[in-house]
Amino acid sequence: MTPRHLAVRAIALLASTGGCGGSVAASEAIVATNDASVGDAAVSPCPPAPPAMHSRCSNDGFFCEYGSTTTPCSTLAQCGQGVWSVRTPSAAECAASIAPGGTAACPVTFAAVPRDAQCFAVPGICGYAEGMCACATYGVVTPDANEGRWACEDPAPGCPRPRPLLGTLCTNEGQECSYAPCSGMGSWDALCVHSVWQPDPHGNTCLL
Repeated sequence: MTPRHLAVRAIALLASTGGCGGSVAASEAIVATNDASVGDAAVSPCPPAPPAMHSRCSNDGFFCEYGSTTTPCSTLAQCGQGVWSVRTPSAAECAASIAPGGTAACPVTFAAVPRDAQCFAVPGICGYAEGMCACATYGVVTPDANEGRWACEDPAPGCPRPRPLLGTLCTNEGQECSYAPCSGMGSWDALCVHSVWQPDPHGNTCLL
């Protein structure tokens, strides 16, 4: 596994494994989360700390996230077939995948990132308090394999910044917030379901 796109790869991994054997399609996982059994949360259904792999859970299809969304290095857990599947990127993977704003090839501030301007994919992902930006190749073949365009997590007005951790509470039921502009930064769109943020099954989850 390459160090980039860790969060998206983790969601793909968790959505394809249903704990003890079996498999759960990504869309089926979110449908399960939409079931009334989840309820309208007054507190997050997520454990306060990452659960142990294969420990018991009750909300099949539910995602919980731990850490920070300003890097692609958060820990992701999904409840499937009554047990937790957990993915925690290694320190080496995280260190290789992101650089702080103002270092290496990263612009100093989130606002200073020149969206859609030409760039070269080094270090690939830049982290800011407002979210992540990336030099995205969009799968286009160019004379330089690292040539791309700048893209950032720029959700619509009214959406939280940075992207909320999956499993944290939300207040605007049905709100959809796009954080994944097909930039390869390891992000996805979020949906407020039963007062909890979950991946949006109809939004972008881009891995280029």
